[in-house]
Amino acid sequence: MNSDSRSFSRILCFAHALVLREATDLAARALVTVRDRNERTQRTSLALTEHGRRLFAPVSH
Repeated sequence: MNSDSRSFSRILCFAHALVLREATDLAARALVTVRDRNERTQRTSLALTEHGRRLFAPVSH
């Protein structure tokens, strides 16, 4: 799994701002954690939480 917002944006062909908005929502739902954020580019490094791994495990295989 890619771990930064800019990579998700490129792979999914979505605007980076939309990916950031959804990442914020997923973090609020405790499905991902924000590991790092570049203030200038807003590139955000994400990681699945344990809850997120359990939820997404069935679709990743």
